[in-house]
Amino acid sequence: MGLVAAAPAPVPQDIDFDLVYALPNPSYTTVTGATVQTVIFDPTSVLEAALPQITSSSVADATFVKRAACDPQPTGAKGAPTLTADTVAAFTANADFASLALAAPTPSGYVQTFQNQKASNK
Repeated sequence: MGLVAAAPAPVPQDIDFDLVYALPNPSYTTVTGATVQTVIFDPTSVLEAALPQITSSSVADATFVKRAACDPQPTGAKGAPTLTADTVAAFTANADFASLALAAPTPSGYVQTFQNQKASNK
């Protein structure tokens, strides 16, 4: 199903500008009448002031474990259609996928541009 966002929505990968604005600004003085001035600040003190915000986590008690390169990956969604072969041809020929695509609802805030087609939005 091809979907196009009807209105901009927050994206998890966006920069948290409130957090950026909360960081301390470096202090400096200007020289009156100077046409060029080098502003020097201590990046270590800025980092020390920002470190608590940078390292805080909103995920409580999260445990992350790195997998080895060849570990088996988790199986797909429960109840998902199965394929006889893991090929492009088997995927496109599977009527279960077409049926699911035709029955899929359009999420709130999006407009359907096509359905059950071999296409994508650019």
